[in-house]
Amino acid sequence: MIKRIIEINHPSYLKIKQNQLCIEQGGKQVGTAPIEDIGILLLSHREIILTSSVTTRLIENKAAIIHCDHRYMPCAYTLPLDNNTTHSAVLKAQMTAKLPIKKRVWQQIVQAKIEAQARVLALYSEQEAQALFTMAKRVKSDDTDNKEAQAAQYYWRKLFDKQFRRNPDETGVNAFLNYGYAIIRASVARAICAAGLHPALGIHHTNQYNAFCLSDDLMEPLRPMVDWQVQTYLQNFKQSELEINQESKKILLELVSASVLMNQRQLPLMVALHEYTASFKRVLQGEEQQLQIPFIELI
Repeated sequence: MIKRIIEINHPSYLKIKQNQLCIEQGGKQVGTAPIEDIGILLLSHREIILTSSVTTRLIENKAAIIHCDHRYMPCAYTLPLDNNTTHSAVLKAQMTAKLPIKKRVWQQIVQAKIEAQARVLALYSEQEAQALFTMAKRVKSDDTDNKEAQAAQYYWRKLFDKQFRRNPDETGVNAFLNYGYAIIRASVARAICAAGLHPALGIHHTNQYNAFCLSDDLMEPLRPMVDWQVQTYLQNFKQSELEINQESKKILLELVSASVLMNQRQLPLMVALHEYTASFKRVLQGEEQQLQIPFIELI
């Protein structure tokens, strides 16, 4: 079953009634949704009040709650942790994973990311994409040659223009990318927690101040989905017209239900993420060698 993403973008009061999320605005009920249907609750307004039962029931049903800042950009997540019967065993596997395993997994992740970037460029120029396909094949264990950064430098210049620089602190195209990445990051974090893994224990990202290091590791091959969606949306706009609004947010939110290939099957991304994190867990525990990564479909 594909879980729903519900965005609240007006002053609202949220409560639980008869296993339903009830949304009240101006003293009137304006909508309801079954708790079991919700995958992500996106709080996009600063004047939203919710009861503790809303948080508890959503967490019990393995949903994620995304909190937005004054710019309406996602800034924090509330995620389930104690929802897996083997949670402690899985955490131990994360903390004691051998370095060669981590290096091999990061190699596979970087290869998949560069290949995904190549497929995005191939939509516009097969010739320009070929350089990235070749680079992906040359990624070494732990990406010791830093092919990821080399690919990014080439990729951004070809996808947008020679002047574009990926800077999370800038507006315009960068703001659109930030929003899309935040949605993917939260979706990956939700799947990580559902698998009994901890999002802070990464294999490559290890910043002690980052509570989502593993999320940042595993989302890397999925970033080109956002890039492609943003590029497609922005083709009809001038730089001066770029604004994160209801229309653009809706398009970016649709990414989590976009179709991907997983083990030769077509699945919505939100469903495939659970298989992805389960595969990662098996690799950490030495049950498999190859990480199963969602293969993005571009149309």
